Amino acid sequence: MGDTLSWWDLACIIENLPASSAYSRYLDPDAIYRTPENMIAILAADGARGTNALFKLLVSDPASKPELPKKSGVVIDARAEIKKRQAQFAAQKAAEAV
Repeated sequence: MGDTLSWWDLACIIENLPASSAYSRYLDPDAIYRTPENMIAILAADGARGTNALFKLLVSDPASKPELPKKSGVVIDARAEIKKRQAQFAAQKAAEAV
């Protein structure tokens, strides 16, 4: 480039362009909707309508955690299960061959 702007400086400038810049819109036309300001506005609008679970989770009650599905508590030995299924498959093939 020149004596005052290195290639590294140019790369840093291009990497950190705002989403509203022409180059960013060229690379990703929807990037303008993913700016922090727009995401906050979208969350606020959805929260006002009461339709967004993410808004309810983050803004309304940040201390609450979503309930995780309960595990059945059954542990399966994968190797034993594979051997059992292979034996069943072999028996089925042997019965079909007869």
